[in-house]
Amino acid sequence: MWRISVYTVVLLAAINSFSYVDRAALALVLPFIQRDLHLSDTALGLVSGLPFSVCYALGSLPAAYIADRLSRRNLIAIGFAFWSAMTALSGMVTSGLQLACARLALGAGESTGLPSMASMIADLFSGRGRAAAFAVIAASPNIGVLVGFPAVAWVMHRMGWRAAFFAAGVPGLLLAILFFLTVREPKRRGDGIAGSELSVSTFREGLAFLAGSRSYVLVVIAGALISINIGSFIAWAPTFMMRMLHQSPQQVGSYFGTFRGIAGLLGAIFAGVLANALARRDEVWRVWLPALAELLLFPADALFLFASSPLGWRGGLMLDAVLNSVQIATTYTLFVSVAKTRTRAASAAIYFLVCSLVGLTCGPALVGTLNDILRPRLGDGAIRYTMLLAAATSVGAGVATLLAARYWKQDVERANR
Repeated sequence: MWRISVYTVVLLAAINSFSYVDRAALALVLPFIQRDLHLSDTALGLVSGLPFSVCYALGSLPAAYIADRLSRRNLIAIGFAFWSAMTALSGMVTSGLQLACARLALGAGESTGLPSMASMIADLFSGRGRAAAFAVIAASPNIGVLVGFPAVAWVMHRMGWRAAFFAAGVPGLLLAILFFLTVREPKRRGDGIAGSELSVSTFREGLAFLAGSRSYVLVVIAGALISINIGSFIAWAPTFMMRMLHQSPQQVGSYFGTFRGIAGLLGAIFAGVLANALARRDEVWRVWLPALAELLLFPADALFLFASSPLGWRGGLMLDAVLNSVQIATTYTLFVSVAKTRTRAASAAIYFLVCSLVGLTCGPALVGTLNDILRPRLGDGAIRYTMLLAAATSVGAGVATLLAARYWKQDVERANR
């Protein structure tokens, strides 16, 4: 049983890593899409965030409703195959509108992923094993960045940005088939109710239960704020490196992929070990740790944006990856722990819905729009200040998470009654 659970988590991590390869492919090729499709920074910011986030948000709750009742294995496999196909098809677009449509479809596919994964892991593991499994999922995007980013950069350098989308999407179709054929749907813990016996009213009661959890609400608010930081950084950091640090696409693939990927992996592993060690003293450290990471993220990003030496901006880039991995790995446990068994996927879906709508929409669009407004006065250097403004939201996220710590223990007890 343990081997089956570990195998399942490994494949889930691989699938999650592909979702970030798909996003990284767009971030890396943005300057070349801008040149070929004649788009402004404002248009790039909107296309890279808004269509994906809207469809991701609209699909999250229906996907969670299905995941809490039917086969999560099937839902993940179908969704993964679909979003991989949409990534590959992004290489065929000839206009900003077509790219926006491809991003809409990509968001619909990815909405099936993380809520279902969170629910499966909660049923496969408990206690420290659950925290470790979530740490693996949190580390997986860095694997995608570590392997996928340099690979996409290599393909783009030799065959162009359209081929880069194909390289990012096609392998995912093969992995989706492997996942479907070799992974079993896990038995749900602590709930003997069959999925078919659960009604829409039961689902609504579950959502009302989550709304009554003060720590859950505050964690969602924190997630919305930190996602502005993350969304803007992922979308615009490669462009910043090419525009202000004069890095080539291959250099960006190396620094943003290899170095940041390794740092993120270490951060996720560190988070799981440290969270379990600190929780032995006081369980509330499971909340304090992500709060601390969120508060430290802003100075790390400021170092990346304003360092006067290569060592400085590279250090800021790596610190951003470490701190993001720490806060992501430890936040998963927070919203799953305060949800009842049949609303775990819903708790994850609401969290990612809000993060998607606020962060992936506002972050890239805010930076892109302000770039165009400030460029006449500041030139290309405007991107430093617009990215810094978006990065500052991590401080608000840290404060909200600290407030959640006041209620988290009692909300966990409430969910387990």
